[in-house]
Amino acid sequence: MGKTKAEVRPEAQEFFTVAEVAARWRLSRASIYRLMASGQLAWVQIGGARRIARAEVERLERGGS
Repeated sequence: MGKTKAEVRPEAQEFFTVAEVAARWRLSRASIYRLMASGQLAWVQIGGARRIARAEVERLERGGS
């Protein structure tokens, strides 16, 4: 049987929503969308939603460019 969202460990999550990144960085969702639009934050489209890879979030948190 597959895992439900509640059963997935946070460290195993491969992608974040815009809202999750905004909360993690204490920024507005609009700020995250601006970073995405400017190319400073890479994202992927999954279905109708934009997602940010965990590796991308961690890269920027380490000061990567």
